[in-house]
Amino acid sequence: MAITQMWKFRSNSNPKILYETLEHDGERLTCNCPGWCNKKNTLDRTCRHVRSVQAGIANEECEAKIDYRTGTSKSRKFFMDPTKKTPEISNPVHKKRRISW
Repeated sequence: MAITQMWKFRSNSNPKILYETLEHDGERLTCNCPGWCNKKNTLDRTCRHVRSVQAGIANEECEAKIDYRTGTSKSRKFFMDPTKKTPEISNPVHKKRRISW
């Protein structure tokens, strides 16, 4: 399953933490935030970041976005000032969170 797009969202509770929301093959969305990872029912699994992408407002709320299909990346500064050149963003690794019960 190939990653086609990625958005980075800043945590509301800890501004030092960035969560990654990934789009797989242009269809399935995943996130590494606690809201998504701690859901037990995988059919209805969602979080505010996934809902933001589904609603089409992720670009306004995210810190950065990478589109792997076109090879473009944009940071929050770029979204606010479209005259700036697109900055480079390092290739992210979507880490799996270990859930302990």
